[in-house]
Amino acid sequence: MVKHHYKSISVATIVSVFFASQILSTNTKNVKVNFEPEVIGEVSPEYLSVAIDLAIIVEGAWWQDEDVLQLNHPDLMAAAKLLSPAWIRIGGTEADNVYYQSNNNISSDYRPFGYGSTIRPEAFYQLQQLLDYSNNQLMYTLNAGPGPRRDGEWKEYQLANLIMDFPFLFAAPSLFELGNEIGSFWFSHGFEEQISWETYGQNYEDAKDYLQQLNPNYLLAGPANAFWPYLGEPGSTLFGSSFEFLEQHKPDIFTWHYYPSQSKRCPIRTLTNTVSALLDPGLYTETHRQAAWVQEQINTLSPQSKLWLGESGPAQCGGQPQISDRFVNSLWWLSHLGIMAQYGNEVVIRQSLIGSDYGLLQHDDFSPNPDFYASVLWKKLMGEKVLKVSSNDQRLMAFAHCEKRSDQIMLLAVNINDEPVNLSLNNLTMNELISGTGLNLTSRITFLNRQIAETLNKLPLIMPWQTLEAEILTLPPHSYNFIRSQVTGSTNPCSH
Repeated sequence: MVKHHYKSISVATIVSVFFASQILSTNTKNVKVNFEPEVIGEVSPEYLSVAIDLAIIVEGAWWQDEDVLQLNHPDLMAAAKLLSPAWIRIGGTEADNVYYQSNNNISSDYRPFGYGSTIRPEAFYQLQQLLDYSNNQLMYTLNAGPGPRRDGEWKEYQLANLIMDFPFLFAAPSLFELGNEIGSFWFSHGFEEQISWETYGQNYEDAKDYLQQLNPNYLLAGPANAFWPYLGEPGSTLFGSSFEFLEQHKPDIFTWHYYPSQSKRCPIRTLTNTVSALLDPGLYTETHRQAAWVQEQINTLSPQSKLWLGESGPAQCGGQPQISDRFVNSLWWLSHLGIMAQYGNEVVIRQSLIGSDYGLLQHDDFSPNPDFYASVLWKKLMGEKVLKVSSNDQRLMAFAHCEKRSDQIMLLAVNINDEPVNLSLNNLTMNELISGTGLNLTSRITFLNRQIAETLNKLPLIMPWQTLEAEILTLPPHSYNFIRSQVTGSTNPCSH
């Protein structure tokens, strides 16, 4: 079981105070959502996946002073199991600094030039336990930094040692990724270590050739480059764009990184993360724009490559304290998932499962943040087929998928209005509802249909459905709403 984070506060008091305040919201807005029975895309069963940053495994540079993570901690494994099936990405900036100390050299403290930290076999034994228990798959980011490169050539000896020492952990379909945010090496490693896309492309081919010799089922992702709101790829005018690599080398999986804002830790910001920013439709408009641009490049330059949003969270530089781990962030997170599914991203990897302010779990006690509950709901309810839906109000965002293991429609309506919304649907009949609300926008407490979500965090998961009968549904302000629906008057796209 994942731990509760509330202590002595009375549950009855919380519920009564919160819902009494909702009654005071007397103004309502009428919103119409139009559903069309058309499949516009399909995502992977592992669509919502998670990252664990290598920095908190090896005591690398990190956004908070946190203890080294025990990967086989029972609470961490229990939480990861609730998010299955998923990829667990072991990566981040530290991936391009880390040196693997193999079993053959277990007592040595030797670390070659070009490496900044060391990962030891014990971490991989723990990782194997985590994956086995949670029934998730591994995505491992290989070091593409200064250490394994000599005269521009990438050397495979570290990869060879990993696979030799842990053949079961790294057996296909385990997935490798070469490097983290290649176009930003000038920032993370220094200008002298910034490599060209031509060099990275050759490094990618060398790594791919080596993996294919071992097992033709191995896939290699890259280049995990960062895209910023309003800027695109920082430094691209000086160092080129990752799309050059995409066109020339057509990777198995093209990974890109996108955060819609930056925390106050970031020395450079295009949009500072605040509550008002997360409730601004402009933030979501920019997300649509960036996602559409990347999808267009994939379709034009390398349609055979899979598209993954390989790292994403609410705010760069560790998330924003007392915002990224609060209820308001769940409104962003679910909308973000809905948007990315509409633009061909087969997988979205959340930074991070645990750690700093943007973790789904608190690092100190593994207690869930609000986004953890939102993620569990998405995983259990939103299926792989993405359906066409639109709203006539930019502050009421609507997304539709076929429901998991059902022929019904799962509509997700995210209300970022300050007032309730009277929702009506075209071509759908609403049957059942799970409505997510917070004690307030910056609370860590989440309600699901007036039940505190923390009471629902164990298997078997019991969903608190509310039966619906009216044709118009009133949605609370600042809420997310999963609505189980049926198609009326047309062919059901989920029936086959």
